[in-house]
Amino acid sequence: MRTAELLASGLTQARYALTAARTTAPRRSRLSGTHDMTTLATLLAGVPHSVRTAFTARTLAP
Repeated sequence: MRTAELLASGLTQARYALTAARTTAPRRSRLSGTHDMTTLATLLAGVPHSVRTAFTARTLAP
């Protein structure tokens, strides 16, 4: 991969992690690790709403 592609991939992963941390964050700040990602809701928290909507429409809709 080229450096630009690696950077874009890293930024996407960081955005997902930040969204997941904000969604499941306790009242005070703490570091989240992969061991905290144990439920479906936590795993999906970082997936953008538009991606979940498209998945639902294409895969789960009648």
